[in-house]
Parts: sequence; structure tokens; C-alpha cells
Amino acid sequence: INRMSDELVWIKTIAKIRSRDEAGKPLIIAGINQDITESKLREIKNLKREKKIRDSESRLKNAMRMGRMSPWEYEYERGVIISDREISVVWGFPEYYDRGEPVKPEVAARRLHPEDRSLCLEKFRLSAENNENFELSFRIIVNGVVKFIHFASEVIFDDNGKPLKLVGIAQDITQMK
Repeated sequence: INRMSDELVWIKTIAKIRSRDEAGKPLIIAGINQDITESKLREIKNLKREKKIRDSESRLKNAMRMGRMSPWEYEYERGVIISDREISVVWGFPEYYDRGEPVKPEVAARRLHPEDRSLCLEKFRLSAENNENFELSFRIIVNGVVKFIHFASEVIFDDNGKPLKLVGIAQDITQMK
């Protein structure tokens, strides 16, 4: 249907047969037509937007996987580290992720290489106290194997300027060393 132009129009029709002849063929059909073009165009636009988001998420996920990077968060109020499964495996904590249990900083600190532990803990402490972003490369030891990790982080604040969490990216750079 068009509105006196080449424009496509979407119509919703609801109809009912009111009368039939002796052979059962419809004689009278009553109903209404409703122009649903605007809602249909919004639906199509939303579907296209959702596809773009899915495609973007897929590209990001692939880039993160290829770069051996994982997102992480430290929630100030609860005092826990939340990460994805990939970085949990790198740190030797897949069981925490599988149980849906966040890792406590003191548990993660046990994995820090003894020579890097003080610096790492100091960076986290200063970040929390001074609400400062930080970037740091350090070593961890998992099952006797030394791994090299790079962290980059940023403090996220609530509307009143109170720090909510430290969010960041962790990258396993062991293969680069």
C-alpha cells in the first residue's frame, strides 16, 4: 500500500466474516486497517541497532581474546575483585569464577611474585586512598609457573564523587617476555 507515493506503508488488518452465502463463501467482511508504519520502522531500526551492538561486542570479545586481555573490577564497598573466566584461569582461580564467587584481594595477593608484592599492594592502596588511576606490570606465580601481567585501571565515581569501583583491563603478557 502506498500513501499516494512510492513510500512503503505497513498495515495491520483485523477482520471478521459477518455473513456467508449458502456455499459458505464470505459475503460480508467487516474490519479495520491500522497504519503501523511508524512502529514497524522503529522495530526495524531497533533490530539494526541490536545487530550493530552484537557485531561490536563480537569484535571486542575477539580482540580481547587475541590480546589475552580480560576486564576486571575491584568494588570498594564489598572489597572484592570481579573478573571474567579467562583472567581467573590465568591467575589460577577458575573455581572461584565457576562458583560465581568474587576473589578477595588478600587471596589474589598470595599469587603475587614476592619481589613485586609490595609495589602492587601499594599501587592498589594508593589508588583506593587517592582515587587515582594506575597502570602496572608485575609477576604472579601460579602452580610454580611465573606469569607476567599488565594492569591498567580507572576509578569510577558515583554522582556525588564517591569512588565506587576500580575498573580495568588485565593482560597476560607472559608470551611477550
